[in-house]
Amino acid sequence: FKHKAYWVRNDICFRCEATARPTTLNYTMNDCHGGWETTMRSTAEFIRDQLSEPYCPLIDLLFFSVSMCKHCTLHILNLGLLAVANGSVLGMLLQMQIFGAVDVSSSDPAAWKTALNNAFDDFTRWRKRHRVSCSQKRFKFRMLVRDEYGFCLNAKGYNARVIAEWLLFELCHIQSNPPPGMVPDDRADLCEIAMRAVCRYFGLTERAFRFLSPAESAAIETAGRTFLDA
Repeated sequence: FKHKAYWVRNDICFRCEATARPTTLNYTMNDCHGGWETTMRSTAEFIRDQLSEPYCPLIDLLFFSVSMCKHCTLHILNLGLLAVANGSVLGMLLQMQIFGAVDVSSSDPAAWKTALNNAFDDFTRWRKRHRVSCSQKRFKFRMLVRDEYGFCLNAKGYNARVIAEWLLFELCHIQSNPPPGMVPDDRADLCEIAMRAVCRYFGLTERAFRFLSPAESAAIETAGRTFLDA
């Protein structure tokens, strides 16, 4: 379609007016009573605001709607929001002592090394049990903690998607089988909702064809909004 909005530009979304600029339409401001959620484009507005002539001939198809367009998740989700979500959940699980004792007040990578190794070993066992291939390298402190972001797990796009599934498994597992020595955290329930929603978003998107049915579009949007809300 060659739409004008693009992930490296200030105006990042072809479906709405979300922007990277520091305004009320900033993409990080998720508010159902204002912000970008109030600027969803109709098909006519999408054609008028986002496309340049000559138009892609697909828009001339009978019943074409902008809601049929499936989003590419790589740069915005896999390498963006999911890095923060995965890092935050893994950081929380480490703080809950799920993978062994950690001095959470320490910024010394050595204090986190054993628990991070245990977490990666658990991730590897989970992958092998479910026959999931992945090129993820062993977790390191510098991959998980950023001075400017806090917890933010660096990973390749596909690897981030696999890690999200594993983290959801861990969150569900500790709810039903809390390990000895676990330090409870009130955020765990909300994190489970968020990770379940984003994994559902991926699953629905991956199973759908390039152009979505109305039911597929609605289900994917619901999963995405649940993830953002959580």
